[in-house]
Amino acid sequence: MKNIFTLLALLLAVSFLNLQKVNAQPAANDSTVLILDETITNGINSVEAQACIALGFDVEIVTDAQWAAKSQADFATYRAIILGDPTCQVGNTAIDAAENNRTTWSPAIDGHVIITGSDPVFHQFQGGASLVQKTLAFVLADDPGRTKTGAYICLSCYYSPTCTPTSVTVLSSLAASGADFKVIGDCVLNCYNDVHITATHPALTGLTDATLSNWFCSLHEAFTEWDSLNYQVLVIAKDIAVNYIAPDGTSGIPYVLARGVQVISDITLGPDTATNIIGSNHTLTATLDSNGSPVVGRLVTFTAIGGPCLGVIGTAATNGAGVASITYTCNTTGVQFIKATATINGLNQTSNTVQKTWIDNPLPVELSALTSTVSGRDVTINWTTITETNNAGFDIERSANGEWTKVGNVTGHGNTTTSENYSFTDRNVASGRYNYRLKQIDFNGNFEYFNLSNEVNVGAPDNFSLRQNYPNPFNPSTKIEFALPKDGKVSLTVYDNSGKEVASLINENRTAGYYTVDFNAAGLSSGIYFYKLDVKSGDQSFVKVLKMSLLK
Repeated sequence: MKNIFTLLALLLAVSFLNLQKVNAQPAANDSTVLILDETITNGINSVEAQACIALGFDVEIVTDAQWAAKSQADFATYRAIILGDPTCQVGNTAIDAAENNRTTWSPAIDGHVIITGSDPVFHQFQGGASLVQKTLAFVLADDPGRTKTGAYICLSCYYSPTCTPTSVTVLSSLAASGADFKVIGDCVLNCYNDVHITATHPALTGLTDATLSNWFCSLHEAFTEWDSLNYQVLVIAKDIAVNYIAPDGTSGIPYVLARGVQVISDITLGPDTATNIIGSNHTLTATLDSNGSPVVGRLVTFTAIGGPCLGVIGTAATNGAGVASITYTCNTTGVQFIKATATINGLNQTSNTVQKTWIDNPLPVELSALTSTVSGRDVTINWTTITETNNAGFDIERSANGEWTKVGNVTGHGNTTTSENYSFTDRNVASGRYNYRLKQIDFNGNFEYFNLSNEVNVGAPDNFSLRQNYPNPFNPSTKIEFALPKDGKVSLTVYDNSGKEVASLINENRTAGYYTVDFNAAGLSSGIYFYKLDVKSGDQSFVKVLKMSLLK
């Protein structure tokens, strides 16, 4: 009996310690891991939570409502976030909270990321627990200053009935611009069962093909599309839907992907992207560095694993700086994917994937970046060209409801092979959602369009405001701007110097947003005038008067 009470006391003590872990508030992000409760099984006793605790981290488990209430700054305070495995829940309601505010938390993720389509809970004694523990060890791994927020995301069974490629929107913000994550499920009969590890990676240390194989339908989703430039394929299923060729020649479909702020292997390959005319020369450079020291005299193999000119491109030995380079060409158009491999410290290691585009004729203008930023009512479009041929310039066009309007023009650099940066600010844009594009125009009148990939949202202002009219002094027309953070009854009136009303510009209800009003004083004489904004919105009111000068 005494032994039983002793055991109970020990269990209570362990439970108390675990409760301390789960209730811990986020301190610095070198100590706390955030878990969305709906995505795990058994709360603090889940495989994911226990793996974090075993690694010395505190755990905070939150409800959907608590998750939704967090800001981007809140998410950035954690060492990592976890969207785990709720023991095979079909349908993605468990990740709804994360999906609904993915644009809030995903920008905070700049550390190591692991994404897997497996269901480790059903097979936690068949390698599943080891897979979770080792991937979390990678996600939580040290980095200089311990300032990065990582992520572990398990898709569990969310998309298992999906028989056609389906976008995983919860992952969309974790991809590079223009990239997408799409998965295909097991579809009841098409279970992924023959597994192969394709990359040397800290998340897989000690695991083998046999460890992760024979899970039958517990490998639920595999990737038909992914951000191949930023994510490395770690594990493939060899038996179904071949869409990926590994550096060792095996083929299959990926179901475990990873990226990180540190180089995944001891090999870094560059450049990440490049475009050349077929038949011209392109140089690839691999850098081998192990624990801060260059790997010298090692043979590196460069292989095209997708696109035109497949197979081994060439081999080269590293120099005293650990660098090996080859120059090659391809005579077929298309997008080529290339990796470098070498044996380092007795392990066959694989580099990141780079992308090479071979074209038939040079483009008049080639862009490497096209982005936007919003500040109040001002939308700034930035873009960078790699090369320009016969480029007269760019028209900047804005669209709302499908109708395009030219809002500006920037002169081009004519002919250049150096990178050029451009910027244009579209000022005083009304609240709403817009699309932007560039119309690149040649000197001979030919043109092509470059579309901004994201929609631009000019939101409602934070405060009521009335701005100084412009121009001022004016003759006879001027513009008056004001801002409404809420809907309300708006009155905008002009008075002369004696206080007599001379014009009523607005006297009606207006929705929240930014407004510009034209005032024409053609019938008035020169002098000082005043304009007054009076707004009533619920229990709030706003009144402001400014002076303007009419000079004829």
